[in-house]
Amino acid sequence: MDHDSVERENILKNRHEFILQYYNMAVQDLDRHLKIGWQTIAVVAGAIATLSLGEQGHLPIFVSISAALIVLFWGLQNVIDSNYWSLRAIGFLANVESVYFAKTDQTYFNHYAGEHPPYHLMDSLKYQFNVCIILILTILGFFGYKILLIAGDFDVLISTYVNSGAIKILVWQFPIFVSLYYLRSILLTWARRHLGYLDFVLKSPGPGMAGDLEHLRNVNFSPKPDDTDFVEGIELQSRTSGKLQKFVKLAKFIEDWNWILFVLAIIAMFVINFQRANIFT
Repeated sequence: MDHDSVERENILKNRHEFILQYYNMAVQDLDRHLKIGWQTIAVVAGAIATLSLGEQGHLPIFVSISAALIVLFWGLQNVIDSNYWSLRAIGFLANVESVYFAKTDQTYFNHYAGEHPPYHLMDSLKYQFNVCIILILTILGFFGYKILLIAGDFDVLISTYVNSGAIKILVWQFPIFVSLYYLRSILLTWARRHLGYLDFVLKSPGPGMAGDLEHLRNVNFSPKPDDTDFVEGIELQSRTSGKLQKFVKLAKFIEDWNWILFVLAIIAMFVINFQRANIFT
């Protein structure tokens, strides 16, 4: 046996052990991403503390509200990003499962063994995402309440808006600019992560899965010739890839047009501001 053959044999002998070690690393990586919950708690606490500073008069109210919104939107992006990498880690684990499990094992262990998870927020991260969304809406409602409280009633508010200077109006609209900017950023993050996960599913569908225990693959992962029930990796992931494909056009639209839509929204706000006397009188 020549040197190259010996080297190849040694690599094949260690291949399974390496993959299992890699599997353990992916489990640890998944655990790390799911522990973002503590970070989200800190984000919520920071947003509430910032609002308190505004209420106590230590910060202008529009500054405290803008800062709280920035913190919460940042928390949302963290949740989306952590969810993506968690799904990637689970997808890798599924690829390893497809090596050691057969289709018949799905009945005994896990109906989705060997399959990449669908692209949606996992429950532990979904709860954190929902809390951030509710707080953002609450803060925006609080912002509107504070404006009405200062103005007294809606008619006075409109009159104040029409007669105030441009700088004062822009200052009080800053939380709206912040919300629009980070809404654009959140949508872009979702779109890129959606397309990135689809790319992962299509390019790394796994080695496929044997039909039953009698046809488990050899060390090089190739199926045995007589295994007529062998499921190719791309077929095994067809359920997930099919769901991802449904939103590809939307994701690409957001990716291509997010800045243009944001700029148009800002221009519309400026037009309304400068034409406010004609619009509201």
